[in-house]
Amino acid sequence: KPAWGLGSIALALSAHPRARDWLGRAIEAANKNTRYFFSGDGIYREGSHYLIFSLTNFVPFLYHYRNVSGVDGFTAFQPVFENMVEVRNSHGWLPNLEDSYIRPTPTHLVAAAYRNTKTKLHSTAPLSEILTWSYQTTDLAPFEQERSETGFNYTGASWDYPLEIDELLTHDGSLRATAPDCDPNIFLTGGQAVLRNAWTTGDAGQRYLLFHGVAVADNHNHDDQLSFILEAEGQLMCSDTGYSRGTYAGAERTAWYNTATAHNTLTFDGQPAGKKPSNVTPRTTQHEEPGLVVVQKTQSRLPKSAVWQRTICWIAGDYYAVVDRVEAKQPVAIKAFLHGGRGSLSTDGTERTWSYSTDRYGPAARMRSWIAAPGATTVVKEGELTYIKGDYAAFPYLETGAA
Repeated sequence: KPAWGLGSIALALSAHPRARDWLGRAIEAANKNTRYFFSGDGIYREGSHYLIFSLTNFVPFLYHYRNVSGVDGFTAFQPVFENMVEVRNSHGWLPNLEDSYIRPTPTHLVAAAYRNTKTKLHSTAPLSEILTWSYQTTDLAPFEQERSETGFNYTGASWDYPLEIDELLTHDGSLRATAPDCDPNIFLTGGQAVLRNAWTTGDAGQRYLLFHGVAVADNHNHDDQLSFILEAEGQLMCSDTGYSRGTYAGAERTAWYNTATAHNTLTFDGQPAGKKPSNVTPRTTQHEEPGLVVVQKTQSRLPKSAVWQRTICWIAGDYYAVVDRVEAKQPVAIKAFLHGGRGSLSTDGTERTWSYSTDRYGPAARMRSWIAAPGATTVVKEGELTYIKGDYAAFPYLETGAA
């Protein structure tokens, strides 16, 4: 962020004798940052919150660089904005993975820069129209409610980012809004897969699952390898617990929110999968045929030299099956965690039903789940969950353990 700011200063003060040095230093530092935190297909591996926080700095710089020097950096950042469309849910929200709250897709800020740009998201329409559609179809109600109650906007930098001014300066009312027409199932080499029924859909029958297996980072990373989140019927269901009650400094973050227990993942002798920072993305394969989509990811950086293979199958456009296979040369205690989001939980034999009331995150809905784990024991526990900063509460989750 300081690098992009320094670059903008250098461009604004281009007559200064040191402006050239400032710009060179800024670009050098920014490139080191983006090379580490972004995948080639645009995934920001520290989560949506810090993507938007960074965006508030690099978008002005990209405009400044293009307007002052004629250098179009938007070309390099195209995968970032395409990724924001690829992983958005039916409300237009980015997931609360890693240190993140849910976030909108403010793609309107850059739509004009891609007026004549071809995109993999549509067979004929330019990227500008897809980015315009993404913002126009985003449900901003939770973020507007937050701003009315706290004064904070969705940028994570409410007091030092002039959002309204940037929106005004980048607005182009002539841009059309066009939905993507590519396959709604997305498979990213950076480690995420999205299995959804459609780009545009109502609440009834809506399905969205994000399978998360990116290379581990070293700052805002959570112990969430090979985790997944689910949205269906317009409601957030199997969810990431989120950032924290308040901020990065909160003790509850390290004791709960960024632990494996707080995610839809496994632990091995109480340890998470792949905790050490790396640039290694878990190996992924996928298969599609009518009525069945299969995505398999393999994690090998585990305690006791264990290898974990998680396969997610989407069946008949309705059910998701999560299959875990662990192989280890020594005995290892496995625990699996299933978080059902902001719902109440009831049990009827092997069937567990999560019930959701109408709230700011979606309509009333239900989700049924079954766990098949011979010899294992499943218990109900409670843990905090936060989608929007400050809106936290404890909800039930399932812990299944076996040796």
